[in-house]
Amino acid sequence: TIARRLRRREDELAALYRSVQATTLTLDVPDVLNRLTEVTTQALHCKAAAIRLLDRTGSHLDVVGAYGLSEEYKDKMPIEVARAPIDQQALSGGTVLIEDTTHDERLRHPDKIAAEGIRTILIAPLIGKTGPIGVLRAYGGVGHHFSTDDAAFLSTIAAQGAVAIENAQ
Repeated sequence: TIARRLRRREDELAALYRSVQATTLTLDVPDVLNRLTEVTTQALHCKAAAIRLLDRTGSHLDVVGAYGLSEEYKDKMPIEVARAPIDQQALSGGTVLIEDTTHDERLRHPDKIAAEGIRTILIAPLIGKTGPIGVLRAYGGVGHHFSTDDAAFLSTIAAQGAVAIENAQ
């Protein structure tokens, strides 16, 4: 058990290093976003990841970077924050875990989520210099479970990612 925990910590540190490296190698915003989602997916051994950024008005979240998601799923319309309690919770500074997407009534499009093969979602806020700028989502497939360590790790990647996104912008 101790050896497994140490191995996991080593993996997390290596993944964090890769995320810093991947997001600081370029100032091209789309490249930063896509690299960050790819590193997140690999680090958490999950199905996919996506970044949703607030628009200029702060009323909608747009999917601006993703890894592991189908084009159909990524091309969804912007999400109205007022109608998305999960994103509201994350934007106010909390990490949100949806353990079973088939039984969570807060989800607006459970049919699309199920069709994508997503069974669990972990969301962390992207907090910039002046407040929230968006959310980083990690998606797990059937049989995948996110732990409290995963939530803490996603928050760390999101904090570093927010800096990289603001620098690229």
